[in-house]
Amino acid sequence: MIRPIHFLLLAACLLPSKCLAQASGPSSNNGPVCALVAGERILGRDMAAAVPQLALLPPDLPVGYSPMPGVRRIFLIAELQELANRHGISTKIGAPVCFSWAVHPLSRQEIVEALKKSLAGIDADLEITDQCRVPVPQGEVVFPLTGLTAESSHPAFWNGYVRYAENRKFTTWVQVRVTVHENRIVAAHALSAGEMIGPADIKTVAYSGPLQSTAVLHKDQDAAGKCPVRPIAAGTFLAESMLAVPQDVERQQLVTVHIHCGATLVETQGIAVESGHRGDVIKIRNPKTGRLFLGLISGHGAVTVVPGGEAGLVGDDKSS
Repeated sequence: MIRPIHFLLLAACLLPSKCLAQASGPSSNNGPVCALVAGERILGRDMAAAVPQLALLPPDLPVGYSPMPGVRRIFLIAELQELANRHGISTKIGAPVCFSWAVHPLSRQEIVEALKKSLAGIDADLEITDQCRVPVPQGEVVFPLTGLTAESSHPAFWNGYVRYAENRKFTTWVQVRVTVHENRIVAAHALSAGEMIGPADIKTVAYSGPLQSTAVLHKDQDAAGKCPVRPIAAGTFLAESMLAVPQDVERQQLVTVHIHCGATLVETQGIAVESGHRGDVIKIRNPKTGRLFLGLISGHGAVTVVPGGEAGLVGDDKSS
């Protein structure tokens, strides 16, 4: 179900440009000429510039919030007169005043520059087939990669926004076909879950096709030494989410325990109650007494225990 506000925004994007020019410009035949705003709030200096009778207003006085781009905010004569009276300005207001943002249609150049910024470091061809025609305020045009709605050889919607007035965002979109050209890492043969990947398990192939939101791998070293988290079919493009760094210690693994007592080093064995990587502190079970203690993983299948150490690597808990 489309939320009403999204529906309205989409409908606005599809309005004829002639209607938009009438609705979004700084002036209109149906109302007063609008003064332009450039911040979150309409301040005293803005009001004084638009209404000379209010020139004595404090420059930094917050008068009201600025309207959304494409919308006019009108202060009626009664509101302006009350504002003058409240600040001890003896004057008679004769006309209302209107405020709005300066807006403009996004140019193809602005759109392409924003898309290329998001695609920095990626060799890609861009074909823009359509765009939102709602005028936007002046600001930074942003099309984040997360705004691309589909991974397809057909044109897809790419949602973006214009950052204006400090950190406000005005949404917009384009419809674009993105074709990337790059090298990718694929599985040279079927890979089993949990088995470490070696040089013979992967290969580099040239790719030309749609941009994908999934972070794929481009270099052999990005995959070597890692393990698939699930079985991977031969020829599959490898992505970061498919692989994991293997644990140095697995749960229920028999590990070598190094116990430091001053200058004395005692070596024994224990059973890992938890999995972890080098540098993690995990629970170890004494296989003879069943008691638990804590150990720092120091290498593959090895942990270190420092009795009474600052890291607190000793425990008396008998439960698992």
